[in-house]
Amino acid sequence: MRRQYSGNAQGVINGIGVVTCVYVNPQQDRFWLIDYRIYDPQGDGKTKWDPLKDMRSALVYQKGLPFTGVLMDSGYATKTVMRHREQMQKTYSCPLKTNRRVDE
Repeated sequence: MRRQYSGNAQGVINGIGVVTCVYVNPQQDRFWLIDYRIYDPQGDGKTKWDPLKDMRSALVYQKGLPFTGVLMDSGYATKTVMRHREQMQKTYSCPLKTNRRVDE
């Protein structure tokens, strides 16, 4: 457990850092948990974005799941994540925080 920001609580809480990947099929009105990672920067030295990149790489290169688009939390709208996305040639969408700048 560690102190971390929670969007649901709109503040800092004690919690565990879990990054999830969920597949949603709107035609069937169903969803499935595809993958997850524990975010433990003190224990593994990884950044906030490493679990996301690890999961995406596993989905594309190891599991071979067919998908065209991904929705992400606004916290992942970063240059690092977008460059990784470009290498995978997938479409990703996420809301932008007000402090983000976009260079087309």
